[in-house]
Amino acid sequence: MIEREVDNRLEQELVKKGWIINSGDPEQNVYRQNPRTKEEKLSLLGTFPDFVLYESTKKYSPIAVIETKKSNHTTLEDALEQGVDYARKLNAKYVFLYNANRFISYSVAEDKPLFVDGVEVFEVLSLKELKQFKGNRLETASKTIIRSKADLIDIFKYANDRLREAGVTVGMPRFVEFSNLLFLKLISEKNEENHYGLPSHVLWDSYREKMVLSFYLI
Repeated sequence: MIEREVDNRLEQELVKKGWIINSGDPEQNVYRQNPRTKEEKLSLLGTFPDFVLYESTKKYSPIAVIETKKSNHTTLEDALEQGVDYARKLNAKYVFLYNANRFISYSVAEDKPLFVDGVEVFEVLSLKELKQFKGNRLETASKTIIRSKADLIDIFKYANDRLREAGVTVGMPRFVEFSNLLFLKLISEKNEENHYGLPSHVLWDSYREKMVLSFYLI
């Protein structure tokens, strides 16, 4: 897939998330190839990010920039330095990288990926979501408090139903799958808290990224 086709797909994703890309709309907050103002163009010294996203028509600095690559460009991380350079020149908080198969998110100030409810972001976000971030993290889900045996049973029932919907229809495999996921999440949290130094490929974030990549490749 050539880069223009990737750009077209990204524009569709942006529209789904409520971003306004139409140049004839007075509320336009997404600009392709060129930033909004002459001053911003001068600060970039003749080079421009693929997409510049603004918080509002009244804000001078953009909130994020997006760099796109061809779909066969498998090492998106290579484009991160360029995206961060654009973001710093424009005073943008966030950087996204996209090649139609993968998204990478990044907080410039924190020098880390973005996380929503403890899970790394692998998709474009809405303006409302970006404005709610504190550093590189956004917490939207209330934590479930287990006060009784009934609460614990409800949680297991919810997880059991979700696994059944995902196609794990036999009871014992559902229990095994749930146990594996629970262990993986718990050991990953303990690794982060206690600095056990476990290799990244056995931790939750790495496993989740593989699941997301599998989804895109289906």
